[in-house]
Amino acid sequence: MATILRDWSYRYQWLYDAISRLAPLSVGGEARFRRLALQGLTIHSDTQVLD
Repeated sequence: MATILRDWSYRYQWLYDAISRLAPLSVGGEARFRRLALQGLTIHSDTQVLD
């Protein structure tokens, strides 16, 4: 999303929202998109996490 779409998405909230909803479709949906970020990540009881 380089070029003018990036500028427009910062300027127009509706465009940003549309792109955010469409992006996860390429990997199988929003739930899978969120799981991909955690895939292969090991978190132990003493791991510090910034949320």
